[in-house]
Amino acid sequence: MRNCLLLLFAWFALAVQASPVSDMLERIDRELARMAAERIREASEQERQRQEGIRQQQETQRVDAEVSRASEFAELKQLKELLDAGIITEEEFSIKKRQVLHI
Repeated sequence: MRNCLLLLFAWFALAVQASPVSDMLERIDRELARMAAERIREASEQERQRQEGIRQQQETQRVDAEVSRASEFAELKQLKELLDAGIITEEEFSIKKRQVLHI
């Protein structure tokens, strides 16, 4: 009985391999592989765009920080000139300096 079942299974396997069902299964496999590859490419592109967005945001923050420091320096320089000209007192200069430096 067991040998008979094995022969029947082998015959069925050969019949499926040589039939349009086998061709259809191969086409389905190829289509599934194509779809998976496309999804991987899309996910990869989305990740690349996300990383680029992060890099751009970091660059913007870096530039903003540099501009802020330059602005603080310019304001301190102007305050020092006012102090040297006797327009403001040392106490006023110290207060403004702490405000500019956020200390």
